[in-house]
Amino acid sequence: MTSLKLLFSRRFGSMFTCMALGAFNDNFYKNALIIITTYSLAAHMGIEAATLLSVASAAFILPFFLFSGLAGEFADHFPKHRMVRALKATECALIVLASLALISQHSWSLLLILFLLGVQAAFFGPTKYAILPELLEKEELLHGNAMIEGGTFLSILLGTLVGGLLILQPHGTHIVAAALLIAAALGMWAAWRVPETRVMKRE
Repeated sequence: MTSLKLLFSRRFGSMFTCMALGAFNDNFYKNALIIITTYSLAAHMGIEAATLLSVASAAFILPFFLFSGLAGEFADHFPKHRMVRALKATECALIVLASLALISQHSWSLLLILFLLGVQAAFFGPTKYAILPELLEKEELLHGNAMIEGGTFLSILLGTLVGGLLILQPHGTHIVAAALLIAAALGMWAAWRVPETRVMKRE
């Protein structure tokens, strides 16, 4: 099967879409937050912009250090399609809160939600790779892993670029909030299209 056919198959395409939209949303929100931090939130909170930018960056990266090991254990012990759906539902709930916080520009809530999105992403990372052997044939795994890896970096790039551009537009916070909700809803739809899998028992 060619990479294009694999991408349009339900068993891989749904997982790819779910992953890509999640990576896009994380970085879309993070960069939008960094931009408004630089322009307005730092002054509002009475903190230097450079300090707040460092805090925002750490808030998203720290969960990967804290929870990646635990995330791998979860991915190994639960049906992975259920993990995908539960994590996407968590993402949707956080995105709703993020949208409200963006519109109200509630500073500490924005940072807390960024941290929680980092936790969600830390748990989703091992799951998206662990589920592939259960969705793909052995000869498809090389293509599947390459497409997941490439799609992740492309989504990060697009989210970073678009988040920075849209937040600076008139009514940018409302535009970003709406875009976040749409991407999260599409990701949830894709998650429920991921075929059911079983826990792979070890010998």
